[in-house]
Amino acid sequence: METASHQETPEPSGVRGLAQAGLLYMEARARLFQIEAQEAGQKLSRLAVLAVTALVFLVFAWLLLTPVAVFLIAEFSGFSWKIVAASLGGLHLLIGLGCLLRLRSVAKGLRLFEESIHQCQRDRECVSQS
Repeated sequence: METASHQETPEPSGVRGLAQAGLLYMEARARLFQIEAQEAGQKLSRLAVLAVTALVFLVFAWLLLTPVAVFLIAEFSGFSWKIVAASLGGLHLLIGLGCLLRLRSVAKGLRLFEESIHQCQRDRECVSQS
């Protein structure tokens, strides 16, 4: 006697298939996010290392050269060292503010997770068209 065998279809259907497709979709999106998070971390790490290195060298140069500059300018110009020191301090303040403004503009232009954002926008468009 032959017994009836129960054959399962290789492709799930109905709610189970929809759930599986949804999980696969979320897995793909999570993987994309993971890749972009790694790239963003690398970009930010390089930026941070460069910023700290530049800051250390600038501080040491400033500490060594500012007193010498104040002395030489005061000696050759005839101005009081206090006026020269105040003028150089103001100049440093203006340069520092300019650097902060530049840093702010660079940070605004930094695009992280760009591909994930584009994918989500495309997904929204597809869902709204359906």
